[in-house]
Amino acid sequence: MALLNFNAAKAIFLQFSFQALGLAAALLISVLLAFKLGAGIESDIFFLARRVITGFTEAINKAMVVVYIPVFIYAIISSIDRATKLLTRSLIKSSLLSCCLVAILLFLSDEMVSLLASDQTLEQQAQTVSILNIFILLIPAAVVSVVLQGFCKAVGYFGTSEFGKLFPRIFLLLALFIFTPSDQVAILAYAFVVGYYVFVLYLLVCVLRYLRAFQPVGSNEQLNKEGDGLAKRRGYAMIIVLLASQIGIWLETHYALSSGEGGLSLLEYAQRLGNLVPGVLSFSIVGVFYTVWCREFALDKGDDIQAYLLHWLAIGLLLIIPISVFTYIYADSLVYLFFYNEKFTMDSVEQSALLMQLVIPAVVATFVVNFLIGWVLANPAFSILKIISIYAALDCMARLIAFEIFSDRYGLNGVAIAISLSTGLMMLFLIGYCLFFKRGSATFVYDALLLKLILIPIVVSLVFFMSKLALASQGISLTLELILSGGIGAGVGVLLLWGLRISPKHLFALISRKER
Repeated sequence: MALLNFNAAKAIFLQFSFQALGLAAALLISVLLAFKLGAGIESDIFFLARRVITGFTEAINKAMVVVYIPVFIYAIISSIDRATKLLTRSLIKSSLLSCCLVAILLFLSDEMVSLLASDQTLEQQAQTVSILNIFILLIPAAVVSVVLQGFCKAVGYFGTSEFGKLFPRIFLLLALFIFTPSDQVAILAYAFVVGYYVFVLYLLVCVLRYLRAFQPVGSNEQLNKEGDGLAKRRGYAMIIVLLASQIGIWLETHYALSSGEGGLSLLEYAQRLGNLVPGVLSFSIVGVFYTVWCREFALDKGDDIQAYLLHWLAIGLLLIIPISVFTYIYADSLVYLFFYNEKFTMDSVEQSALLMQLVIPAVVATFVVNFLIGWVLANPAFSILKIISIYAALDCMARLIAFEIFSDRYGLNGVAIAISLSTGLMMLFLIGYCLFFKRGSATFVYDALLLKLILIPIVVSLVFFMSKLALASQGISLTLELILSGGIGAGVGVLLLWGLRISPKHLFALISRKER
């Protein structure tokens, strides 16, 4: 069986399942942190140090995986020798690069903390620097893991890297259970770093096993000849995206810290809970879509993909929108259920719930942004460097202006508003460019299926609103209300799929492009 001919339904299911498991572990970590650290200076120090590095590594992950997936696809289509040599060279280069990054960041850690946490005392800044230096040590593992993850996705083994990401979180959970809060922050950081290196070892073992069963897909004659040039352009474009992403994270962190003690922690809790399910779905769906697009263009079979681009987007929003609406409606109940304790008081619950509602629009907008960026990077017809450079510049300016205006006027709430507003503006920019200005000669297909895919999430979202109104006056427990409302909405969604004769098999055939 050729390794590139993967089943899209299975790929999305595996990607989502293991990511959901990882995010559930992350949520449990947040719950334990809320119980042991609350929302104060100690939690701010931990979240600041972790945000700076994990934000950096996650940006590298997204950027480099986007580059490595199509590169490995071209190599795999050619021969096992080319794929193995490319993998070896990439691992050596990424190891050397990561060591240089560690040296640079260790040298600049004092300046970074002074810049981001200017409102902290010198003692607090010194403690933050010590925790940050521990997290910096995970960068080599994070960079090397990106190469291995790209290879796994290229051969169609989705879920492998998502399962492996459980290891850092498992180590972190063990540290939270074993050690007391007084000595916990530094130990938590060390536990997370050790878990990341275990994650890399797991990926390496998986890749070696995959290479033994490797079967080439075809010959060089099948390839789109623009592949090598595209790889370079994708690489440069993702460096730009990486820089823009880091600037956004740093601005968000700086303004949240400037809002007062515990501000960053409250925002972190809100984002973690609000982005739990929609974020997992978004990453899973876009990751599989992007791999399919790269495969089609690599085999020079992507002429009519654009015609069904709106269908692909609608399939993603079919799940993202209703779940985001449900999270918005029940924000206060979810925050209370997961985080409320003697250290995370009702004031913290109310503030975090409001922040969660304010950032929910950014969750939906982020999916659309990632979807369209993936489309730009996969499609050889786009001027990749041009559009990505414009996007990055506008994104940084929008965030800076929005944070400056809204954080001054509304404090921590303004930071959340700025996140949603700036992300929404970038969504509109990419929609305008990709779907209208640069659509080329291709014509989008507007059919009954597309209309149904748009209608279903709207109806389900309305059902969530109505069930909230109906159940709020019944005097039932929060947990039961959440279960009933979610069940009613999901049931209506299933009935709509059945009544409108939309088969999941049909949707996944559209994604996999096996029946057209």
